[in-house]
Amino acid sequence: MKRKRHRRLPDAINCSITKNFTQIPNEMLKNPNLSGKAKTILSILLSNKDGWVSHIQTLNNFMKEGLTAIQSGLKELEEHQYLKRIKYRNKKTKSWAGSFWAYTDVPGVFNIKDHYALLLKEGYEINGIENPDMGNPDMGLADMGNQPLIILNGNNTNGNN
Repeated sequence: MKRKRHRRLPDAINCSITKNFTQIPNEMLKNPNLSGKAKTILSILLSNKDGWVSHIQTLNNFMKEGLTAIQSGLKELEEHQYLKRIKYRNKKTKSWAGSFWAYTDVPGVFNIKDHYALLLKEGYEINGIENPDMGNPDMGLADMGNQPLIILNGNNTNGNN
Protein backbone atom coordinates (compact mmCIF):
# COMPACT_ATOMS: atom_id res chain seq x y z
CA MET A 1 0.00 0.00 0.00
CA LYS A 2 1.40 3.37 -1.02
CA ARG A 3 1.58 5.94 1.78
CA LYS A 4 0.26 9.41 1.09
CA ARG A 5 3.24 11.72 0.97
CA HIS A 6 2.74 15.03 2.70
CA ARG A 7 4.71 18.02 1.58
CA ARG A 8 6.95 19.75 4.06
CA LEU A 9 4.88 22.37 5.84
CA PRO A 10 6.44 25.66 6.90
CA ASP A 11 7.02 25.62 10.62
CA ALA A 12 7.25 29.36 11.12
CA ILE A 13 5.03 32.14 9.85
CA ASN A 14 5.78 35.84 9.94
CA CYS A 15 2.58 37.57 11.08
CA SER A 16 4.01 41.07 10.58
CA ILE A 17 2.14 43.73 8.70
CA THR A 18 5.16 44.82 6.63
CA LYS A 19 6.85 42.60 4.03
CA ASN A 20 10.05 42.53 1.89
CA PHE A 21 12.18 44.37 4.43
CA THR A 22 12.69 44.19 8.13
CA GLN A 23 10.94 46.89 10.07
CA ILE A 24 11.71 46.72 13.76
CA PRO A 25 9.07 48.30 15.98
CA ASN A 26 10.34 51.03 18.29
CA GLU A 27 8.14 49.66 21.07
CA MET A 28 10.01 46.37 20.95
CA LEU A 29 13.46 47.95 20.73
CA LYS A 30 12.77 50.32 23.63
CA ASN A 31 10.95 47.77 25.81
CA PRO A 32 13.02 47.53 29.03
CA ASN A 33 11.33 44.21 29.86
CA LEU A 34 12.92 42.47 26.85
CA SER A 35 16.54 41.39 26.95
CA GLY A 36 18.94 42.17 24.13
CA LYS A 37 18.96 38.51 23.12
CA ALA A 38 15.14 38.44 22.81
CA LYS A 39 15.24 41.62 20.71
CA THR A 40 17.93 40.11 18.50
CA ILE A 41 16.06 36.83 18.05
CA LEU A 42 12.84 38.63 17.12
CA SER A 43 14.75 40.84 14.67
CA ILE A 44 16.19 37.73 13.00
CA LEU A 45 12.77 36.06 12.89
CA LEU A 46 11.18 39.18 11.36
CA SER A 47 13.91 39.29 8.70
CA ASN A 48 12.79 35.95 7.22
CA LYS A 49 10.12 35.53 4.56
CA ASP A 50 6.95 33.53 5.08
CA GLY A 51 7.45 29.81 4.73
CA TRP A 52 11.05 29.57 5.86
CA VAL A 53 11.74 26.47 7.88
CA SER A 54 13.00 27.45 11.31
CA HIS A 55 15.07 25.60 13.78
CA ILE A 56 16.76 26.73 16.93
CA GLN A 57 19.96 25.57 15.24
CA THR A 58 19.27 27.98 12.35
CA LEU A 59 19.03 30.85 14.83
CA ASN A 60 22.22 29.60 16.44
CA ASN A 61 23.98 29.93 13.07
CA PHE A 62 23.12 33.65 13.06
CA MET A 63 24.18 34.31 16.64
CA LYS A 64 27.19 33.92 18.88
CA GLU A 65 25.00 32.95 21.83
CA GLY A 66 24.50 29.27 22.54
CA LEU A 67 21.40 27.11 22.27
CA THR A 68 20.41 27.61 25.92
CA ALA A 69 20.45 31.40 25.52
CA ILE A 70 18.38 31.15 22.33
CA GLN A 71 15.84 28.87 24.02
CA SER A 72 15.47 31.29 26.92
CA GLY A 73 15.14 34.20 24.46
CA LEU A 74 12.34 32.37 22.63
CA LYS A 75 10.57 31.73 25.95
CA GLU A 76 10.90 35.42 26.77
CA LEU A 77 9.33 36.35 23.43
CA GLU A 78 6.42 34.02 24.21
CA GLU A 79 5.95 35.62 27.62
CA HIS A 80 5.76 39.07 26.00
CA GLN A 81 3.43 37.81 23.24
CA TYR A 82 5.76 38.27 20.26
CA LEU A 83 5.92 34.51 19.64
CA LYS A 84 3.49 31.58 19.81
CA ARG A 85 4.43 27.96 19.33
CA ILE A 86 1.32 26.28 17.98
CA LYS A 87 0.87 22.50 17.81
CA TYR A 88 -1.28 20.80 15.19
CA ARG A 89 -2.63 17.30 14.93
CA ASN A 90 -4.08 14.84 12.44
CA LYS A 91 -7.82 15.50 12.11
CA LYS A 92 -8.73 11.82 11.97
CA THR A 93 -6.38 10.20 14.46
CA LYS A 94 -6.04 13.25 16.75
CA SER A 95 -2.34 12.41 17.11
CA TRP A 96 0.04 15.36 17.29
CA ALA A 97 1.76 15.83 13.95
CA GLY A 98 3.92 18.91 14.40
CA SER A 99 4.13 22.53 15.41
CA PHE A 100 4.97 25.94 14.01
CA TRP A 101 6.11 29.27 15.30
CA ALA A 102 3.98 32.35 14.73
CA TYR A 103 5.81 35.60 15.46
CA THR A 104 4.77 39.19 15.07
CA ASP A 105 5.85 42.80 15.27
CA VAL A 106 2.67 43.67 17.20
CA PRO A 107 2.53 41.87 20.57
CA GLY A 108 -0.37 39.44 20.83
CA VAL A 109 -1.58 39.76 17.22
CA PHE A 110 -1.04 36.60 15.15
CA ASN A 111 -2.62 36.34 11.69
CA ILE A 112 -2.49 32.62 10.93
CA LYS A 113 -5.45 32.24 8.56
CA ASP A 114 -3.39 31.21 5.49
CA HIS A 115 -1.35 28.72 7.49
CA TYR A 116 -4.51 27.38 9.10
CA ALA A 117 -6.04 26.83 5.64
CA LEU A 118 -2.89 24.96 4.52
CA LEU A 119 -3.05 22.72 7.58
CA LEU A 120 -6.74 21.96 6.95
CA LYS A 121 -5.99 21.11 3.31
CA GLU A 122 -3.29 18.66 4.43
CA GLY A 123 -5.63 16.96 6.93
CA TYR A 124 -4.50 18.69 10.11
CA GLU A 125 -6.18 20.84 12.72
CA ILE A 126 -5.19 23.18 15.51
CA ASN A 127 -6.84 22.11 18.73
CA GLY A 128 -9.40 24.71 19.81
CA ILE A 129 -9.79 26.41 16.42
CA GLU A 130 -12.80 25.18 14.51
CA ASN A 131 -13.77 28.09 12.26
CA PRO A 132 -11.20 30.77 11.45
CA ASP A 133 -13.89 33.11 10.07
CA MET A 134 -16.12 32.93 13.12
CA GLY A 135 -16.58 36.42 14.54
CA ASN A 136 -16.73 37.23 18.20
CA PRO A 137 -20.40 38.04 18.90
CA ASP A 138 -19.58 39.64 22.25
CA MET A 139 -17.60 42.40 20.52
CA GLY A 140 -20.67 43.93 18.85
CA LEU A 141 -18.78 44.38 15.58
CA ALA A 142 -20.44 44.56 12.18
CA ASP A 143 -19.72 41.77 9.69
CA MET A 144 -16.36 42.67 8.18
CA GLY A 145 -16.30 40.00 5.51
CA ASN A 146 -13.53 37.44 5.12
CA GLN A 147 -11.05 38.65 7.72
CA PRO A 148 -7.88 36.76 8.67
CA LEU A 149 -7.71 34.53 11.72
CA ILE A 150 -6.00 36.63 14.33
CA ILE A 151 -5.08 35.44 17.79
CA LEU A 152 -5.01 38.36 20.21
CA ASN A 153 -3.15 38.37 23.51
CA GLY A 154 -2.75 34.61 23.43
CA ASN A 155 -6.33 34.13 24.64
CA ASN A 156 -8.46 34.11 21.51
CA THR A 157 -8.34 30.83 19.64
CA ASN A 158 -11.89 30.92 18.38
CA GLY A 159 -11.79 33.54 15.66
CA ASN A 160 -11.42 37.19 14.82
CA ASN A 161 -11.42 40.33 16.90
